[in-house]
Amino acid sequence: MSTDEVCNAASSLFSPGGIRRCSLDTVLQTEDVMELSADVVDETNPRRYKQRQFSISFVPLAAVVPEETEVGGGELVHSNASLEIQSLLSRISTLHEDLKEAQDRLRIEQLKVQCLQEAVAIKEAEIRKMKRHPRAIDDSQPPQHQQQLQRQHSTLGSAAFPTDPNLKWDDDKAFLLQVAVSTTQEGIVMSDMRLPDQPLVFINKGFEKMTGYGHHEIVGKNCRFLQGPDTSQEAIQDIRNAIKEMKAIRIELVNYRKDGTRFWNFLAMTPVFDTHGALTHYIGVQYDITSRKNLETALQQEQKRSDHLLLNILPKAIAEELKETSQVTVRQQDNVAILFADIVGFTDLTTKMRPAVLVNSLNEIFCRFDHLCDKFQVEKIKTIGDAYMVVANMPTRVPNPCKCAVDMAFAMLKEIKEIRIGDLVFNMRIGIHVGQVVAGVIGTKKLIFDVWGDSVNIASRMESHGLAGRVHVTEDLVNAVIHLNEYKIIPRGKITLKGRGNMLTFFLENKVSESQES
Repeated sequence: MSTDEVCNAASSLFSPGGIRRCSLDTVLQTEDVMELSADVVDETNPRRYKQRQFSISFVPLAAVVPEETEVGGGELVHSNASLEIQSLLSRISTLHEDLKEAQDRLRIEQLKVQCLQEAVAIKEAEIRKMKRHPRAIDDSQPPQHQQQLQRQHSTLGSAAFPTDPNLKWDDDKAFLLQVAVSTTQEGIVMSDMRLPDQPLVFINKGFEKMTGYGHHEIVGKNCRFLQGPDTSQEAIQDIRNAIKEMKAIRIELVNYRKDGTRFWNFLAMTPVFDTHGALTHYIGVQYDITSRKNLETALQQEQKRSDHLLLNILPKAIAEELKETSQVTVRQQDNVAILFADIVGFTDLTTKMRPAVLVNSLNEIFCRFDHLCDKFQVEKIKTIGDAYMVVANMPTRVPNPCKCAVDMAFAMLKEIKEIRIGDLVFNMRIGIHVGQVVAGVIGTKKLIFDVWGDSVNIASRMESHGLAGRVHVTEDLVNAVIHLNEYKIIPRGKITLKGRGNMLTFFLENKVSESQES
């Protein structure tokens, strides 16, 4: 039974004679009155209730990061992230189970009302039998099950439904509806729209339990006493507009109990009209959804933290693809600039520095490089010991990948020269090449987005055959940036590369930097 139908049914039971009565047969034969399904949606207002579907489908993130810290800034951060991701996934799983329990409790309440509906169906069958054979039934005494319901009614003691010992058999269906409204945990109220300030004229036990207010405290008052500091004024205005337009409304908002505690209220309001079409009452069905909202908020926060950690490990496009499909499509792309950088004399530094100082220094250097990646639109691929690798134009396309990589190289050299630890001075070799690569994520443990191909090997050779403080590049990269006229190109001549033979290479210098220094 829909919320609108219960409102009309309730109005026919408790309103004066001028209010239009609805068909109880129709009310009781349709879906559950009190079923506040999560699929109730008002498309006209995105603030109004719409069920959130949480599909938690994660790659085993704990496997993405190394379990042990290696010498390298990126590895240090990833080691700490592994435990935090495992904790987050455990927390998300717990929250998901709690949310399912809350939904199960709602289904139990719905089953209670369904049982009442079945009882009504049985009674209706008896009524039909009585009409077919009126002399076969002694109507001087109410049936046994009705006597039981009357005793239950007396036990409930609802302020809205006083016990009537002379309840007629013909009113049995109405009585069952009274019991349903009295015993449901949802709050049901009725406001008289014909009286000044539109006061409440009826509340059920569920509303009293939900808010902490007694019948005698609030009947005759406007329901604005539920509002408080966190109640959305936009939601209040939406309710006022619905009343002004005499329309039904379903909305979520924060309300306050008698003791001052806040709770999330799912409110469904339906207008009631008399036989002349005049608005007489509004029926409000309310459900405390605080537990569900708290679970949703906690789940969103934990998932946000998990996503943040995931983005620190994988490129954004790759992370999104993994979350959506649990796999990554292999990419093959041309015109990708590959940069390798290595700290000069790092092996000797390990013998002169305490381990903690060494790792912290490396972490500081690589963290500075990480910030430069965003500035120059390059993607960090990995750190291997004291080596740092980035690419441009993979997986995200950029207009001029070679310029991005070269500018990144000059910025890295500038940053590392500014770092001083005692008397130690750091320097780097950098090599860059441009060409075709294949990229993807492989394996199921310690996942990493990586690139492969002959172009990657050449870029690595450019770094290892380079000189300290210089940017060593191939002829292919020079041809890609020469038209920019931003760099000084210095031929180095041919060098022998393993597996490639002799190759013509160059050093690049930044004209802009030189002009500023002069």
